[in-house]
Formats: sequence, C-alpha cells, structure tokens
Amino acid sequence: MKNFWLCIKQLFGKKILDTLSTRFDYDPRAPFSIKFSDVECNKHVMMFRKIFSIGEDRTPELIWNEETRRELLETLQRQIQSVNDSPFAVLLSFDYQSNKNELKVDDIFVRNFNGDIYFKPTNVQHFVKSLVERLELIYSGKTNLTEFSEKEFEDALELLKALRNLVQYQQIL
Repeated sequence: MKNFWLCIKQLFGKKILDTLSTRFDYDPRAPFSIKFSDVECNKHVMMFRKIFSIGEDRTPELIWNEETRRELLETLQRQIQSVNDSPFAVLLSFDYQSNKNELKVDDIFVRNFNGDIYFKPTNVQHFVKSLVERLELIYSGKTNLTEFSEKEFEDALELLKALRNLVQYQQIL
C-alpha cells in the first residue's frame, strides 16, 4: 500500500494542504496551543470552501480551476468507490492531466513563478539546483539550437528566466 500522506499530497497539492493544515492543526497536549472557537473555525471553513469550490487560482504553487476541480472530484469519487468495494483497497495515484503540459520544477509552476517575481520558494538553493538540472536534461547531447523541439526551446527559455529572476530579484548570488 502506498504512503497515505504521499497520496493525499498528490491529490491536493501543497497549497491546498497548507491551507487546510495551517488553519486546523491543533494539539491538545501542547501547553500553549490555540484552540479555534466554532466561529473562527467556521470562518476558515467558509474561506476554504470559497477558494477551492468556486475560486480560481494561478500561482507558482497551484493552478486551480474548473478542470482541476473536476479531476480531483472524479478521483476522490473513484477512491471512495474503491474503498466501499473493499476495505483493503489501495490508494489511487493521481496527477492532474490538465497540468501535464505545464513546466513544473520542485512543485513550482515555472511560468507562474516567472510572472510573480516576489514569490520566494521554500528552499531557494534546492530550487536553483533543480532548475539547472532540468536545463542540463534539455541541453544534453545537443550542440546547436536547431536540435531543440519547440517545447524544449520554450521550456529552456522559461528555466533561464526563472534563474535570472532569482538572481535579479531575490539576490541569490
């Protein structure tokens, strides 16, 4: 059986999980833990519902729209049916098909990152390393520009823009 939290992360994505967990984590054993009142909880539940049931979002961490919402609901319905059929059902793996053509590095949509120069990745050094590794993959074995497909060329350009933005706006050097 797959790791449950890994499957949940694949289903919901980092931004949705962060929104859920930061609003509702509560440890009754912690001495100074904050317990949300019913009113406060309801406010956060309503905000979550608004963002993820009718809202649309296009950030470096999340592309959320009618299509991704539909894909998630279909997958959750299949998973629920699978569990109803057998209590030993395996968790389904999941990737958003609507995002399969998006350039994504370390859970960051690179084109959206380039459109938001103030967004700072959680681990900037790792993100830089991953961008360079992706560039190396695109460039490997090629000696001139005519060997690139149109998608490879566009992706390489976006990766280079991301590196430039990190140097220029986040002063990584």
